[in-house]
Amino acid sequence: MNTKAKCLAKLEIEKETYSIRATAHAIERMETRNIDKFIVGGDIMALGKDRLLEFQDIKDKEIALIDEKRDFAMIIAFKGNTLCIITVIDSASIYTLDGTIVRSMKKLNAINETHVW
Repeated sequence: MNTKAKCLAKLEIEKETYSIRATAHAIERMETRNIDKFIVGGDIMALGKDRLLEFQDIKDKEIALIDEKRDFAMIIAFKGNTLCIITVIDSASIYTLDGTIVRSMKKLNAINETHVW
């Protein structure tokens, strides 16, 4: 995992501090695709405590999260208390390595169809 990944957010879960970081490659892909890095970080935080802790327990595997509503996918991986966004791609062109876990944000109930702001 890239140790120089840019920190997008920090959060505390059960008195443990976690960081959400994005590699330079992921930042470049977000900029190329005009996807706001805070939308990507927000999608991750919207997973909620239980799902994040579940994903943290997945060792040595990447996770592809597909945001159907916004038509992109992100490849993420946990290392300790750091969640790293490896890349961001168009959901139609998603390609994953063997063993990658693929999850739909919509099916995870992390993204609602309507938001009240």
